[in-house]
Amino acid sequence: MTPSADHTPPGADTRPPLDQQSQHMLRTMVEGVRTGVVISSDESVIYANPEFMRLLDYGPDDNLEGTPVLDLIADSDRLLAQQRRKVVAAGRPVPTGWVKLKAKGGARVQMMLNESQVFWNGKPHFITAANRASDQDLLDIQVRKTRASYEKLLVTELERQQAAIARELHDSLGSELAGMSLMLGGIKAMRPEDPVLAMRLDQVQGQLQTAIEMTRGLAHGLMPVDHHAGAFWRALERLASDWTLLKGVPCEFSMAGPFDHVAAETGTHLYRIAQEAIANALRHGQATSLRLKLTENAPDLVLEIEDNGSGFKAGIINAVHGSGLGVRSMMARAKAIGGRIELTAARPVGTCIRVTWPAGPHRHPQAPSR
Repeated sequence: MTPSADHTPPGADTRPPLDQQSQHMLRTMVEGVRTGVVISSDESVIYANPEFMRLLDYGPDDNLEGTPVLDLIADSDRLLAQQRRKVVAAGRPVPTGWVKLKAKGGARVQMMLNESQVFWNGKPHFITAANRASDQDLLDIQVRKTRASYEKLLVTELERQQAAIARELHDSLGSELAGMSLMLGGIKAMRPEDPVLAMRLDQVQGQLQTAIEMTRGLAHGLMPVDHHAGAFWRALERLASDWTLLKGVPCEFSMAGPFDHVAAETGTHLYRIAQEAIANALRHGQATSLRLKLTENAPDLVLEIEDNGSGFKAGIINAVHGSGLGVRSMMARAKAIGGRIELTAARPVGTCIRVTWPAGPHRHPQAPSR
């Protein structure tokens, strides 16, 4: 007798494959919890519990299984959601955060998300817990967004004003001083017979040269990165050299990647972040050595500022949570260039500030390593 198609031979293993069994167990665990939970692959929804369905106004007859994950996220927050998943996939903790999701009727719903990752049969899956924002939460979100917008506007406008002053110093005052120095040189060439006058002319020309150097220094401080190729990484290299030579703190600079054509505005924001990070390392961490490193992590570029100081202190931790002007300024600058900033403990000691930003349209395929 030929067995039917659904006949199971005696003693056969009737358990589902490991990944299916794990998914079933997890579904059972989250089925009745009062927090919205959605389980998804990198691309689509595998399971959404009843509370998650309710939060997005779906009924018991609706089914989100197979829905692309991005279809559930508001267009304005898709990049943020992708960045959060990228951090989770890299095995790093991601803080609980607000993301707008799309409800069934098309409304945008502000949700507090907490994400983690598990592996089934060698494949990554995401588990996301979601809670709807209260009126107070929505007000807090708006206040934070408004403050972040003003901080971004402030640092961007500040750099523009400083760049304008730097150009005026270089093009106007610098040129006038250089012209006066040349005129004095011409007078000296006449070899005045009065030795006192000759000495005074030498003194005046020396003072003029000092003024010219000071003007150049002020202009560079106000606009450290110009539009010339390689200006950004050369400014960082000079910053490291200045700290080593003038402050007596060894500061190493290294680079591997396409950094010759970083936009001047982007480069200036990154330069200011490095300045602030170095100052914090010495002021708060009593660091005795520093390292600036530029690398590529396609499609992004990365700047790391690492020190061997005492690590996180109360002042820095408070700054990370929003009360410190220095770190808030660094965060605003990172946002101004479409990037993100991470503050972590370095190994074996110290602090590492990592700034990641998208590579611009101009790339130099054979930029030298230094």
